Amino acid sequence: MSGLMLSRMIYLLLLLAIIGCSAPSPAGIPAAKQKRELGEPITAGEFYDVAVEIESAAAAKDADLMDKWVDYPAIIKRAHKNLKTGELDAETELENDLDSVPNGFFCLGKTVVPNIERGGFFQLLRVNRRQNVCFAMYRVQRAEDLDYLELRFRKDASGTIAVDEVFHWILSETLSATIRRAAKERIADWHRRHGPNWTVKLDAFDELATGAIIEEHLRSGNHRAVLDVIATVPAFKQKERYYLLLRMIAAAQAGELAESRKALDTLKATYPSDITLDIASQPLLLKEKNYAAVYKSIDDLDEFVGGDPYLNAIRSVVLLEEGKADEALAVAKLAIQAPAVARQAYWQVISILLKQQDFVAVCDYLAEYEERFQLQIVDIETNPDYAEFVKSPEYEMWLKREKDDSPVF
Repeated sequence: MSGLMLSRMIYLLLLLAIIGCSAPSPAGIPAAKQKRELGEPITAGEFYDVAVEIESAAAAKDADLMDKWVDYPAIIKRAHKNLKTGELDAETELENDLDSVPNGFFCLGKTVVPNIERGGFFQLLRVNRRQNVCFAMYRVQRAEDLDYLELRFRKDASGTIAVDEVFHWILSETLSATIRRAAKERIADWHRRHGPNWTVKLDAFDELATGAIIEEHLRSGNHRAVLDVIATVPAFKQKERYYLLLRMIAAAQAGELAESRKALDTLKATYPSDITLDIASQPLLLKEKNYAAVYKSIDDLDEFVGGDPYLNAIRSVVLLEEGKADEALAVAKLAIQAPAVARQAYWQVISILLKQQDFVAVCDYLAEYEERFQLQIVDIETNPDYAEFVKSPEYEMWLKREKDDSPVF
């Protein structure tokens, strides 16, 4: 994992948040505040069984089974509580979300399973109880993006266990807050389009299409083009968190550090308690060589999620940027020692060993990877990072290794 890959990971995280974000204090799901809504306490055993079953459903790519455990009506009704709808009918708006949300973008299963089908992971990190309320923390990961989901469980009067709230780290808010924000934006947009300030230009703005164009530019590394696209977005939209984040990161990658810093300062002033800003600002901080701030942002995230060994792989990336290869290797190895290991942590270890031309160790870790994940690694010769390795006698020995029927990776 290179510094460029770290930046792309952050970019892709932002694409998940294309609908914007109000970003309240990222303290996770409140326990005491909503305690009165919960039924009888859940025993540790039944809680853990459900948390594992949700993880197993994700591994089986069964979105419906994952969503079976989520009480969407309860979450949606909480989102619409005391929602001001202006000229629109509040009950109609609620019914619209009750019909659409359980089948759309916000669903747990429909968010996680497509990610798994693209080679991602959904791993249970830990379960805990706060103020007699049960929570489970999961890591959500694809090749170059990272998110954390915290699920809150409750038992209703009939004894049924259900997830009654979901906290997305990358959005820095609960699912009910996300649904409420989306509803408020939808209602505000309707009033804009039916008010005296409506314009054809605003009506013609397609945020999803704009996001697709931005995604194409960022995937090709054309950071200047990302900034140019943002300049075409309606002025009031440019002030939203999503576009400010994109401007901050794209400007940093384009070498326009003053513009990037200005966007970051605006974000911090507007969202002072948003922990995701610390991670998102890493491209700028790395360009400024402010390594202490980068490490602090990773440490803060590690504390927030209750500890995740995979974050050692990201620390390793920063150490490598500093030129501390030996420290980077030692820290990256910590990331692969945990049971809930991410495959990407292995590639960070292997990438450092390739740079050090320790090809014996490269073979060892490739073999360990295949054994641990029951996958066969192929097409190394097409990867330029392995150019020197494939010329080595160690690679010839690697080709002669005993192979099994594991899937090809």
